[in-house]
Order: sequence, then structure tokens, then C-alpha cells
Amino acid sequence: MIRQLNALEDTARRSAQVADEPGQRYFFDYPRLAADIERIRHGLENYLTPSRAQPRDPVELSGSYSAEGRKP
Repeated sequence: MIRQLNALEDTARRSAQVADEPGQRYFFDYPRLAADIERIRHGLENYLTPSRAQPRDPVELSGSYSAEGRKP
């Protein structure tokens, strides 16, 4: 799963570099996606190597990556 997240992160990073086209109506929120990938990775790493029992992080993933209008 960690390898898949790494691959997804690399793909998103490359896509963000070529996605800047002027005049677009919709934009993909790559920074939000990167933050969610990092949260998932952090959760997996904590699950695989817990230091001790910790309360879970109740913050939900945003999941909405497209926006209309201006670039986020």
C-alpha cells in the first residue's frame, strides 16, 4: 500500500507540473491531494509500527479535488 501511495504521489506531482493551462474553468487541487496522501501514509505507518496505544485522528479526508473558477 505504501508503494502504491508513493506511485500515486509521483504521478500527481508530475501531473501538477503539466496541468497549468491558462483559461481553464476547472482545476484539480493537487496540494489537497498531496496532503491526503500524506495523512494516509502516516496512518499506515502508525498502524504498522505503533509506539503505544494512541487515540485515533478524527479529522476526515477532504476528498473533493476539483474546483470551478480560480485556481486554489
